[in-house]
Amino acid sequence: MLDVMEKHYTVAELAAAWKLSDDAIRRLFLDEPGVINLGKPSRRKRIYRPLRIPEHVAQRVYQRITNTHLSKSQQEPIETAPAEVKK
Repeated sequence: MLDVMEKHYTVAELAAAWKLSDDAIRRLFLDEPGVINLGKPSRRKRIYRPLRIPEHVAQRVYQRITNTHLSKSQQEPIETAPAEVKK
């Protein structure tokens, strides 16, 4: 269930927080599911795309680009003890 009162970031806010350019943030989030694109279709060469990025989407993308989200198999310790030998 989506929370309509969830914090939504602007491109500039995430660019400042992540120390990236506005264009880099725009490229990361333009086609990301859940991002609100407030821009209108235009025939101009440079398209202004005001985006609003929900906090959960920003967290998902950050985890993906930093590889901080580990799969379940990566979270469990690997057994290194030798198998028990049957007599």
